[in-house]
Amino acid sequence: MFNKKKLISAVISAVLCFSTVTVLPAQAACYTSYNYVYGVYDTFGNSKLYSMQGMAVGTSYIYCAKVTTDSSKAAITRYSIADNKNYQLKYIDQNGKSHDYFTNVLGHANDMFAHAENGKTYLYVATGYESGYQLVKLKVDGRKVYKVGQFNIKSSTNSNNISFSGITYLGTTDGYVKILVKKGKQAYYLTVGQNWASATVYAIPVFKIDTDNVKINGKSYPMNFDSNTGTHSHQGMHYTKGKLYVPVSRRYSNESVVIVYDNISSKINNALDGNAKGTQTAYSSNNLSFKVNDGWYNSLFEIESIGINDNGMYFNTNSQRNGNGNDADAVYKFNGFKA
Repeated sequence: MFNKKKLISAVISAVLCFSTVTVLPAQAACYTSYNYVYGVYDTFGNSKLYSMQGMAVGTSYIYCAKVTTDSSKAAITRYSIADNKNYQLKYIDQNGKSHDYFTNVLGHANDMFAHAENGKTYLYVATGYESGYQLVKLKVDGRKVYKVGQFNIKSSTNSNNISFSGITYLGTTDGYVKILVKKGKQAYYLTVGQNWASATVYAIPVFKIDTDNVKINGKSYPMNFDSNTGTHSHQGMHYTKGKLYVPVSRRYSNESVVIVYDNISSKINNALDGNAKGTQTAYSSNNLSFKVNDGWYNSLFEIESIGINDNGMYFNTNSQRNGNGNDADAVYKFNGFKA
């Protein structure tokens, strides 16, 4: 946790240009740095929650999840973009009792997104667990948060539970929230009724993301996700305007990459239309994907989630300097980004 606000600018390893008009790359908006936005608490009541996990970026607020090492406790913070204030949200249980954190409710809280329904803000949280519930829905009311939904997510092809680490909002139609989730490289499509409190939902496999042919600044960027010998870890994801932004962290280092996949909406539609269901591959856009190294947090700078609103692209991190074990978890914003 940061004891005082400070501004950190760090140079990304390569100058990146995001084209605002695809057919006219000369009109690209470029950025090379990011700024510190705010630090996220470690202390919730009498407990320490050191591990930064999912983040949801809304129009006015940014929400972050912190968990304990064993994921038995999880807490949500809310940051106001307008007045630069950060609050801990109190969890109100079904008996009306207030708590500083959730206990065995949100799991690992790997990723989440915020969505407005009937004038209220809701958070859809990926627990990251194969057993129990894979998706939990929370309602935010001021500085309070309530659990209002829990869902078992299964694959439509084999009925196995899906322990996904990434979740992102796609849209809403006729009272159903359309959601994309990702387990490893496999992406699934599902819908959840806005009024549902509990259900078993079958998710349709729509495509796999390719990570073998990713290029950063024109050079191949090899990654290994093996649970024992791997060098990288899957994190969250964010969808907007046909593109999927997928952060990947190099384990135990100050390096992460953001891989950008284009034309995602067409792949989802193809799968839902019954064409190439689950067999499609999404390849990264080599001129959009990028690597982030932080020189100050030289021991650990692990991007967990990506969030985008009209103000730009935000990301949250687990961070440490000089291997001293002191957390410096925070949210940052890329300079000059335009979706």
